[in-house]
Amino acid sequence: MSVVVAVAPGHDPGPSAQVGALLARSYGMPLYLVAVSAEQFGEDDAAAGGWAQDLTQALAMADASMPRGTLARVLVRSGDSVRQVLLDVCREVEAERLVVGSSDRAKPGRIELGSVAMSLLYSSPLPVVLVPREASVGRAERVPRVTAAYDGSATAGQLLLGARVVAEDSSADFRVLSFGVTHPPGSVAGISTRMQRDIMGEWSTDMAARVRGLDPDAPPPAFTAVVGYSWAEVLESAAWLPGEVLMVGSSSFGPLARVSLGSQAGKIVKNSPVPVVLVPRKAQDAYAAQA
Repeated sequence: MSVVVAVAPGHDPGPSAQVGALLARSYGMPLYLVAVSAEQFGEDDAAAGGWAQDLTQALAMADASMPRGTLARVLVRSGDSVRQVLLDVCREVEAERLVVGSSDRAKPGRIELGSVAMSLLYSSPLPVVLVPREASVGRAERVPRVTAAYDGSATAGQLLLGARVVAEDSSADFRVLSFGVTHPPGSVAGISTRMQRDIMGEWSTDMAARVRGLDPDAPPPAFTAVVGYSWAEVLESAAWLPGEVLMVGSSSFGPLARVSLGSQAGKIVKNSPVPVVLVPRKAQDAYAAQA
């Protein structure tokens, strides 16, 4: 078992390398920094040389960004498809997590998917960790807390059971969050602020009861229903710890063994200020079986 960090030439690899090192330390797994030299230049020696220089620099930056004493194996592979090469390496080293960074188009502290990350989400059989741009784990030596997103669905319930096991494996705290986005006061005709408050209160109570009912024989996990007027607001107000990760399940409409971004999962990813672990359905089933 291992943690693989994808290192992309021309992009800042520091945040992804830091998160990968944190996960590797937390679970006692070896860490791999993997760069892919795309076979796209043909006879253009100058372009190929520039790419090789960028690749070498990116790997050096990734290594330098990790805490002193962190050991990582560096793998450089070539291929026509960066996505496929990364997945092949993950199979080769029996990776438990594949860590990828955000696009440079993202705002600082936010996640925006580049083309490789997007293709991985629809083809990866293992959890993919998405790291916000310019994110930092602070001085965290281990993952302090694992948070599971819960929307009341059956697949989210499976994820919750598995996420508890993941937290226990690293001696991390565990909590469950449900996110509720409501309308600003006066924005919807016929619905008063008090009525909205009552509706969201009933929703919060229902979510808490569902969480307790998923595993009635176990102590109930810490649960919070976070409510706000936008996805950015509810994600920001969740009181995150440095080094914390948020686990989000694949959409129930996605392929059984792959990652698929449902509408809510996509909004969570876009607005999360902490690394998001997107878990495919097959992995959720495996996690639940351990619970």
